[in-house]
Amino acid sequence: MKNIIKSLVVVVAVAAVASVATYAVWHSSASVTGNTFSVGNAALQISNDKSNWGSSFAGTGFFNLYPGWSNSYNIYLKNASSSAITLRVFPNVHYIEGDGKLFDNIYLQFLYEDGTPVNGCNNVPLRWWYDYPDNFPIGDITQNQERGAWVAKFSIPSTAGDDIQNMTVKFDLNFNGIQI
Repeated sequence: MKNIIKSLVVVVAVAAVASVATYAVWHSSASVTGNTFSVGNAALQISNDKSNWGSSFAGTGFFNLYPGWSNSYNIYLKNASSSAITLRVFPNVHYIEGDGKLFDNIYLQFLYEDGTPVNGCNNVPLRWWYDYPDNFPIGDITQNQERGAWVAKFSIPSTAGDDIQNMTVKFDLNFNGIQI
């Protein structure tokens, strides 16, 4: 009986060694080394004359306004993204300080250079642009593309009353580029 147990132990031991040796013979590996992934960026730039591109430019101050007044300035935008992405551009207004009544009585409309409204954009108060940010796209810009001029036309309706006299409002006009 002892010989049978010894024989069985020897057989199991030989089988174990054989299976390890077989695994070692049949196992191999390979690798891909040095992987690097780098994510690009979205970069919307702005200019008022297509010569100086940046993240902002100094706005215009309009003074001594009156009901029926209007004026405008040009805006050019560029997609300087490092990645091949298209940006959909949405304008919005960031209120800084001043009288809310004037904020409700200064209107902003975006036009093409020929005077046609951009995408049917209505002439609406600054507060609308503030309350509905990223709600109205003015266009799509592909990587390295420059677009414009868009005309930012400001006005005060002739129906504005005397109660806006001597008021001031300050705001930023922002443009958000969202990848599409």
